[in-house]
Amino acid sequence: MLDAYRQIVQDTLHEGMSKEDILWLMVVLHTHAIILYPEISIEGIQRVNEGKGISLSPLTRTHLSELFASLWVEGDQRRDKDFWFSLFVGNTPYEVFEDIPENLRDRALSARSNIAKHNFVESLIEE
Repeated sequence: MLDAYRQIVQDTLHEGMSKEDILWLMVVLHTHAIILYPEISIEGIQRVNEGKGISLSPLTRTHLSELFASLWVEGDQRRDKDFWFSLFVGNTPYEVFEDIPENLRDRALSARSNIAKHNFVESLIEE
């Protein structure tokens, strides 16, 4: 399951992306379940309903911090899970998407749109 998340995140990140924009991706993955297209296969997960995509639950702040830290090279401060956890809790403490203030909504919606466009993602479901 984390491999699917890792692939989605790797494909959504781009060179020079600001920490703030990365945090918005984290917010989306914390507040939304992801429904994968039915043809996406995840090793070790048995499908209950053939023809239906696998549902990935939203990730905890800790899982997100570990996932995003794993994407950076050794020696980069972004490789530290505590770096991401502190930023996430301090700057984007949203448990539900609707709690995001209006003045920040456009950035959050842009992050959600970027994840929703990924070729693994059939839909996002706000939790």
